[in-house]
Amino acid sequence: STQSTWGAHLTPAQNWSGAFETLTKALENVSKQKKIVLFFDELPWMATPNSKLLQSLDYYWNQHWSKDKRIRLIICGSSASWIIQKIIKNKGGLHNRLTRKIYLAPFTLAETQKFLLAKKLKFNPGHILLLYMVMGGVPYYLSKIPKNLSVAQIIQQLAFQPKSFLLEEFDNLFASLFDAEDDFYVKAVKIIARYRSGIGKSELLKKLGKAACGSTGLKKLQELEETGFIKSFKPSYHERQGIYYRLIDEYVLFYLKWIEPIRNTLQEDALDSNDWEAMQLTSEWHNWLGLLSRRFVISTFL
Repeated sequence: STQSTWGAHLTPAQNWSGAFETLTKALENVSKQKKIVLFFDELPWMATPNSKLLQSLDYYWNQHWSKDKRIRLIICGSSASWIIQKIIKNKGGLHNRLTRKIYLAPFTLAETQKFLLAKKLKFNPGHILLLYMVMGGVPYYLSKIPKNLSVAQIIQQLAFQPKSFLLEEFDNLFASLFDAEDDFYVKAVKIIARYRSGIGKSELLKKLGKAACGSTGLKKLQELEETGFIKSFKPSYHERQGIYYRLIDEYVLFYLKWIEPIRNTLQEDALDSNDWEAMQLTSEWHNWLGLLSRRFVISTFL
């Protein structure tokens, strides 16, 4: 057994129910004046089908912990679809038990500039905007930016080399956020990405085929929206009716436009710096920069 900071002996349990029973008894030894935070990180990966973790958490929260005003239960996890379906939209004992949802939004452009300065990375405003359009305001992505390189060299190193971070991140990202065996999410963002001004809901569902039948497709689109990949909107002009979807994640936009088309070439180490330099001189690259700059301004101020 191990001894907690409260003086209670915690005996290793055989299952989650036993672990929570031991924890509940240990909490009784905590001073009545102290607050208690139960923090479960990456819950989706612990709550395997046979673990009965969610059922045990349901029971101990409702029968014991929720009755103790000192206790705050915090649940988080990188699998967005799991958190949404199993916790936020829970139909069992955890239904309507949430007091607050904390959405960790990416940095704004101004916050990105402050972050880079804190990392002692100094760029002019145009270069910061370019980096933002490549990887967005995700701190983890921004932390990958190396020092003492130009912006062009940074993008080449992070995106256009074999096994580079931004080359491999796309698959890792969707596998961690959603069911790795369900290709609906990747297929949906790829379809939406083809339509700069957005694609109508009915047309999108039609292109997604059987996977989008019934309410399942709409629920998955909602998950993509709640995780910040897409945005639904109603066009302000009359020619287009109903709900439309637009891809808004900067990194995914960049990946699908510039990395995926040459992914095999990159993996085979067949792209050199001259190819990347030539790419930046094309009208397609400059048109892309102009389009994303316009979209960024619209999304920021409207």
